[in-house]
Amino acid sequence: MDIFKILAFTLVALVVILIVEKTNKEIGILLVLVASICVFLSVFMSVKEIIIVLKKLADGAGINHAYLELLLKVTGIAYLVEIVKNVCMDAGNSTLASKTELAGKVSIAILAIPLITNVVSLIGSVI
Repeated sequence: MDIFKILAFTLVALVVILIVEKTNKEIGILLVLVASICVFLSVFMSVKEIIIVLKKLADGAGINHAYLELLLKVTGIAYLVEIVKNVCMDAGNSTLASKTELAGKVSIAILAIPLITNVVSLIGSVI
């Protein structure tokens, strides 16, 4: 990942979007979504390196890979929800943005149920 290429792409996309939005707001919103996806995908390609390091750290600390997988899923959901929420806000639809954020929070809570269950069981066995 070359952050300078991503920043340059983002600035060029912004200028194009601002020009297009003057004549066609709907196409401007679509361009925002496409540019956001492009930036996300370029960053996502570099995530593999982070995952490798996290797996090594988890192995060294004796942490179950299921917890690492959960952490990565939750982080991914949070980032994707943030992107979609911001696109909704840019489009002027705060209601849809808030519902998107709610859906993300519920999805994360559902993913966390096994972890919460394990923590409660652990606490119950200690007490």
